[in-house]
Amino acid sequence: MQRFAQIFPLTPAVELFRNVVIHQKSFIDNRYLIWRILLLGGIYAGLGSLWLWEKEQTAVENIFGKEE
Repeated sequence: MQRFAQIFPLTPAVELFRNVVIHQKSFIDNRYLIWRILLLGGIYAGLGSLWLWEKEQTAVENIFGKEE
């Protein structure tokens, strides 16, 4: 389960929070976590945009019919 949890942006975000607040580490010391959060967030944003575009196209086709 821990390996599976690593693909979600919340996991490194919680780890970053713990390191900064509890362990008093700086953001510079945790820059790899920040990059992971940005990378995973970008991947999910891109996938979500593609999924939303596809669903929008399906909805438009269902309402107006398929363009020829």
